[in-house]
Amino acid sequence: MFHQRVRIERSRVGRRKLGATVAFVTVASLLPGVQPAAAVSGALGARLAWPVLPIHVSLLPNGRVMSFGTDAAGKQGGTWIYDVWNPALGTGAAAHSVQTNTTGVDLFCAIQSIDNTGRLRIFGGDILQDGWTTNVGNPHVTVFDPVNNTLTKPTASMAFPRWYASSVAMPNGEIVILGGSQPFIDTPEVWNPSTGWRTLTGAKSTALFSKRPDYPHAWVTPNGRIFGVVGDEMFEMTTAGTGTIRSLGFIPPAHWGGSTSVMYAPGKVMLIGGVVDPAAVTLIDINGPAPVVTVGPRLAVGRKAYAQATVLANGQVLVSGGGNNGIFDATAAALPTEVWTPATNTWETGVSVPVPRMYHSSALLLTDGTVLIGGGGAPGPALYMDEQIYTPGYLRGVTRPTFTKSWTSLRIGRSASLTVAASTTVSKVTLVRLGSATHGINLEQRYLELPFTRSGTTVTVRANYSSNVLVPGYYVMSVINSSGVSSVGSIVRIRT
Repeated sequence: MFHQRVRIERSRVGRRKLGATVAFVTVASLLPGVQPAAAVSGALGARLAWPVLPIHVSLLPNGRVMSFGTDAAGKQGGTWIYDVWNPALGTGAAAHSVQTNTTGVDLFCAIQSIDNTGRLRIFGGDILQDGWTTNVGNPHVTVFDPVNNTLTKPTASMAFPRWYASSVAMPNGEIVILGGSQPFIDTPEVWNPSTGWRTLTGAKSTALFSKRPDYPHAWVTPNGRIFGVVGDEMFEMTTAGTGTIRSLGFIPPAHWGGSTSVMYAPGKVMLIGGVVDPAAVTLIDINGPAPVVTVGPRLAVGRKAYAQATVLANGQVLVSGGGNNGIFDATAAALPTEVWTPATNTWETGVSVPVPRMYHSSALLLTDGTVLIGGGGAPGPALYMDEQIYTPGYLRGVTRPTFTKSWTSLRIGRSASLTVAASTTVSKVTLVRLGSATHGINLEQRYLELPFTRSGTTVTVRANYSSNVLVPGYYVMSVINSSGVSSVGSIVRIRT
């Protein structure tokens, strides 16, 4: 909620038909500076020029990455262009497809979620008026089809304008939208793929959502409801009919606005940082009848606002970016990365990012187990229209296991087989739901381990979870060997 009223000046690239015409220059000439030395807990690659400032990034079911949020000059406004990056083509200009947004919808500060068909649904955003971005929400829905890279606007819109809202993908294929500011929205609503929109009037709560109307934390629980945290208060919400909502009590007021979060295991979430106590960490177990709240180990570096939490293929959690004194103070930027290991409940400080990755930065797990880290600005101390690829420490200088399979989808409760080399050890088979990150949240993420048996070179996995835990959708599946090293992942669709 810190945007300035910004007049949009379209660049020459933004005015003409976009595609292969976008000009790229070498990273060395555009982004000078010495890269930091690799650390034990990870290494960062070169800074890669990006066609937009990557405020919103989503991993698609085909392994590509869609990013949007600004014009070609990195200025606030998602009305004109969006980018699709194909990692299989490398990191140069040929790997990017910059497309024209023909919907007329400003996608800036929206929220995005992949539906059960593999399409990316973008809810709300800003309003562009007379060449100005107004920082006022819109009720529109836009749908990106990753098969042909097209963006369309369905006729049915939300009941409320949403700017800074959150989305939760449900086990039945519905997507719940909650929160939003400018104007402040206190009533959730649900999109159903068969019947359209339904307003959850029974889940309206002015007192609750006013604590954090912007990008509230929320996840599906093992009992099929929604658990969330706004400010210092936990809540539970149901979505059948017109819905219900109730308070579940309070956590120490350490997080409030600006915090980031992640579901790092089934029914277990972590809150990190925030304006009250930037180094605070809170662990919440929502598997039982009531939440169990535990104070976690503190961060080494305070992150008051807009850090990113990314669950890795092996179940560790990477925290990157953020700032400790607002969005304009580059001297208080949180540069070091930190990695949390659930088994030991400890943090390790790792490689530092070379520039402030604060407001409007993002981080996204890729299919190969690396993390795309970039962005920052619009507004901010500077515009950082670049991305870097972070390689976790456990993947550096090792031989990675490999596997093959002949299937692309797996039904809950069913089994499927992988083939590994005879010499490959297998300690875990993991799933990480495809991420969609923006403004310090990535509520799409969830990490699970599949039960498996092995006979020779055949590993048989079973989707032995309820759909409330293994929420249907798209996941990156990885094989972890006995040394804790993960394979390159494969995207699979989980079906009911």
